Amino acid sequence: MAGAKHGAKLADLAEACGLSLRVVNAVMTGYSGSVRYSQKTKEKILETAIEMGYRPNRFARNLQNGCCGTIAVLVENFFDINEMTMDSIIRAANQHSKMILLEKVGPDNPCPRCFSEKIADGFIAIGQIPDDVLKKIDRACSPCIFVNTNKRKGSNCMNFAEEGAMKLAVERFAALGRKHIAFISNGRSDHYFEKARRLGLESEIRKRGFHKLKILENSSQYFNASFLDQITSFLKVNPEIDAVLLSMDAMAPAFYDAADRTGRRIPSDIAVISVNNSEFSVASRPSMTSLGVNRAEVGWTAVGKLISMMEGKEDICQNLKYSLFQRNSA
Repeated sequence: MAGAKHGAKLADLAEACGLSLRVVNAVMTGYSGSVRYSQKTKEKILETAIEMGYRPNRFARNLQNGCCGTIAVLVENFFDINEMTMDSIIRAANQHSKMILLEKVGPDNPCPRCFSEKIADGFIAIGQIPDDVLKKIDRACSPCIFVNTNKRKGSNCMNFAEEGAMKLAVERFAALGRKHIAFISNGRSDHYFEKARRLGLESEIRKRGFHKLKILENSSQYFNASFLDQITSFLKVNPEIDAVLLSMDAMAPAFYDAADRTGRRIPSDIAVISVNNSEFSVASRPSMTSLGVNRAEVGWTAVGKLISMMEGKEDICQNLKYSLFQRNSA
């Protein structure tokens, strides 16, 4: 092969490979459609492209294929997505030459750009997406992967196995000899995720003959001074509590302050486990034992499943299992 050809075009690459433009285009764009080719042919095209210095024009390719080259990631609450998940989504999308648009949806953003400007080829919806946004997703007629939501069921839904997580938590409390367990929920404990966690805890507690689960609902749904006062009163009224499950890692600072107010030490007096395994659990002092899924796996899997849907392939999503990340609070 001669030296790299400056400004090589797709037609030049096809000629150098001795293959049709249609086959070369399918390999270089990733949109194969009805075109079929062997792994050997694919490797030949990619190696030749490197030798020629060929660089695909992403925007021209997207225009030619009738797509925008963008995946919209939709969240109602930024607590639903952490840095590791977002990083893995971006990396996975980049492998498919896709850009990522992160959109916060809800009352404060009633008309997200991905819908108003029609600039998304597909969606990854994370957490509890509002009903009006779900309708917009349906009207867009583009593929969507739903991550950890109860509002949709089907092959395009990746949910987290809440019941298995509660078993891990109670097993850890039991190993520490704790039998007076409390659950602090963010909002009403009959909300989907809060309910699943509460029921899971109650079931595991009954199996072991522990004392009845104590429940505190964060009425404000914010982690402010009011929430701190609620926890303080709760601990004062229930001095027997020796283990607590926090429904979110972000509750940790308020809970630690409340424990300090009431003279309770962590973990010697109260063992604490949270859910999400976010940066809060690592940064807390003492560091928080937390339940969580592999956040990088969430991102890579969601993008992979979405790309398969965009290519017309059937790829059924599976529920993701929780792991217990043991640190210093329990």
